[in-house]
Amino acid sequence: MKKPLFKATLFLAAATLVFFVLYSCTKQPLTPELKTKKSTVFLPGDNPFKRTVGAPINSVLAQHWIENYNKANLMDKNTFYEIDRKALETILSDPSCVGIGLHYAMDEDKKLHILPIGVNGDGEWIKTNAIPTEKDIIDWETAQQWIANNKGIMEWHFFGRNTFERLFSQPCIGIWTTLALNDDKERQLLLTRKSDEEMSPSYVEDVEDESYCPPCKK
Repeated sequence: MKKPLFKATLFLAAATLVFFVLYSCTKQPLTPELKTKKSTVFLPGDNPFKRTVGAPINSVLAQHWIENYNKANLMDKNTFYEIDRKALETILSDPSCVGIGLHYAMDEDKKLHILPIGVNGDGEWIKTNAIPTEKDIIDWETAQQWIANNKGIMEWHFFGRNTFERLFSQPCIGIWTTLALNDDKERQLLLTRKSDEEMSPSYVEDVEDESYCPPCKK
């Protein structure tokens, strides 16, 4: 997990769309029944696990949410994480996959990771033997342990397939995920394209500023 300083010039750089999470899940005990299924979390009368989850926001709002996070986390500012595009496309190649859950995880050295796992329309995790990290690939059992090591209240964020299709509609080698807080002090995860040799995320203006972020229901 990298923590460089964000400069004003980053927000004017020629970069990519910013997306924000529409569905986030708070921490739940990791039990054998939940190791491959997360369908216990639903909105009344609505299934949040669908391909349309996720929407663009503009860079002004993105910067504001990042500043909210920095003010609340003085010892952990400007935290972001990269995920390889090919790894994400492999997850999305499963016909049953409607989107990807981005899970907070902690390795044995107490380093934070964000692990992508495919999700089907029932909210179930799609099991795979190869889970990508920033620098390596881990197996399913190791990923489960790292996810269990996460002691934070927020467990994961869900983005629908359409979000990644928009991101990948322009050249990029992966995505950046940036920790943020909205004005209700709710954890957000911002996604933006990663270009070749880019060392940190950059943001530009976009045309949409819409949100739909339901609370978790147990």
